[in-house]
Amino acid sequence: MVRRKTHFVFLGGGLRSRLIFREASEHFHFVALVDPTPAGDEGASEMNLPLYESLRDALNNHKIDGVIVCTTARETIAASRSAIECQIPTLV
Repeated sequence: MVRRKTHFVFLGGGLRSRLIFREASEHFHFVALVDPTPAGDEGASEMNLPLYESLRDALNNHKIDGVIVCTTARETIAASRSAIECQIPTLV
C-alpha cells in the first residue's frame, strides 16, 4: 500500500521553519508558507514553497492536513488562532 505524505503549511518563514523544513522534508510534504512579513519572501525562496499572506489564501490552493506555527512569541497566539478557526490541526 502506498501511503500519502502528510501535507503541512508553515505559518512564519523565519529560521525555525527553515530548520524544520530541512530536517523533516523527507517525511512530510510541505505545500506552502504563510508569512506577510519580509521574512516570508526569503523563507519561501529558500524552501522553494509558494508564499501566501493568509492561511485562507493557502487553503484555496492546497490540500492541507496540518499547520506548523513558527512565528515570533508575539505572533504565535494570532497565528494559532487562525489555524484553529480554519479547523486545521495545529502544531505550535
